[in-house]
Amino acid sequence: MVAIEPQRHFASFLARTLPKDIALIQAAVGPSSEQAVLKASSKHPTVSSLNTDFVEQAANAPGFKNVAWDKSEIVSVVTLDDIIKQHGMPQYLKIDVEGFELEVLKGLTTPISLISFEYLPGFNELSQDVISRLMTLGDYSFNVVIGERAEFAWSEWQDHNQARGWLENLEAGTKSGDVFAKLNAGN
Repeated sequence: MVAIEPQRHFASFLARTLPKDIALIQAAVGPSSEQAVLKASSKHPTVSSLNTDFVEQAANAPGFKNVAWDKSEIVSVVTLDDIIKQHGMPQYLKIDVEGFELEVLKGLTTPISLISFEYLPGFNELSQDVISRLMTLGDYSFNVVIGERAEFAWSEWQDHNQARGWLENLEAGTKSGDVFAKLNAGN
């Protein structure tokens, strides 16, 4: 198992507390290996992003009105392909990067069996772009978890068009959650 955390103070905490069989990479994940500016919130330090457009747009979005990205940190960025070369192919990949999901997936050239990413009502095009990218990697089916529930919202996995339609119809103020993408057999 691999955990990835770009922020120094969180990475330091994880280095002390994660089980020893989990590899920790102190970096962000993106389309290429480089250095980048990570914007973070002092008041809500788990809310951070490399996507400056998202940070600007989220200032007035539901769920982000009390978030001020008032801190910056230069972080290393690695690609998913780099991580896979070093640690092997994951069975599951969770992406929660506040509007930078598409950029994370641009650094991946091989489909992963199960991927989840956060969807944010009010930022529908971000989720649509992620689904498009996933479909270039492989034939995926989709399901969603609304909020922090521990169950899928749909009894059957849906194709990308059905998932897109559901996301498109979300109102900006509804709960965020996670979209799960499962690679179909034969890929």
